[in-house]
Amino acid sequence: MANERAVERAFAKAGFKIFHPERWKFEQQVAIFDRTEVLAGVEGSALHNSVFMKNGSRVISIGTPRVPSGDIFNQRLCDSLSGVQANFIDFKGKMAPKNRAIYDIQHIKELLPSIIKKS
Repeated sequence: MANERAVERAFAKAGFKIFHPERWKFEQQVAIFDRTEVLAGVEGSALHNSVFMKNGSRVISIGTPRVPSGDIFNQRLCDSLSGVQANFIDFKGKMAPKNRAIYDIQHIKELLPSIIKKS
């Protein structure tokens, strides 16, 4: 993701706390995900931590050029194990050099309020 900080700012402005799991010990990660009500991120293995979330929590999966819908089987499997509700923001943007995606921030900002309201 070429504009990761801009995507993070859009979510932070919507009330999300930015969390980089790789900076925390595994036990700490599990404790944080257990308390998380809404987890958001780009589709992929980081969102699979939904297995540690409580039933009724929500995941917002942001699509990538690889899977524009953000809807992948592995994520649905992880979500179903803990009873987490899946939500999606489709990828809209363009590709930058070195095969890095530039996300359309306005698109994310437009879709995020309606997804958050579902809570």
